[in-house]
Amino acid sequence: MAEADRYLAALLAAPPLFLAGISCWLTGWLTPRQVKRFGDVARVRRSLGATGCALACLILQFSGWMNTWGCLGGLLAPWTIPYILQAAGNDWAVVIQVIAGWYFVGALSWLGIDPVTPADRTESPAEQKQEQESV
Repeated sequence: MAEADRYLAALLAAPPLFLAGISCWLTGWLTPRQVKRFGDVARVRRSLGATGCALACLILQFSGWMNTWGCLGGLLAPWTIPYILQAAGNDWAVVIQVIAGWYFVGALSWLGIDPVTPADRTESPAEQKQEQESV
């Protein structure tokens, strides 16, 4: 394994270990306080462990969706780049421009996101506009 690969592996391994260390310290600090409140050591330890796993699950689901779309692009790129190169006469600048163009489309897509409306709202935009006008 090359030195750079070892360095990268260490960098990728560090954040989970760092967060595990923080969570160990946090649960060690929190456990006696919760035991005083609830009076049951087993219940407190089980609930802290279950809460930690549930939070990891949620975080993995959210980052997982973002990574899914990124991986999909990574999957399609090797299949499409040869066709772009062939059409462009082996000009890699065209490939870079196409990829940059897709990033630009992604940036424009972000401009259409409504960061204020809760995700659980099921009203159509027309219904939301009527509600805003009536207020």
